[in-house]
Amino acid sequence: MNQPPSWRGTVTRALIGAVLIGVVGALSTKHNKAAVGVVFAIVGFLLYVPSMYYFDRYMYRRRQRSQANRPR
Repeated sequence: MNQPPSWRGTVTRALIGAVLIGVVGALSTKHNKAAVGVVFAIVGFLLYVPSMYYFDRYMYRRRQRSQANRPR
């Protein structure tokens, strides 16, 4: 929780999320299941990586400011 965000950790989580999105996309369509799943996975991955990295960075900095302002 107190580790600064890394691109490597974000990419790892994005790969897991992309696989899940791909499986759900493939199961939720009637035709071209594999193609739809792959497209969903790619789009999900490309959207997830930068958005979650910057969100993690925002939350990390917020926690750091909170801890710095906390009386000991």
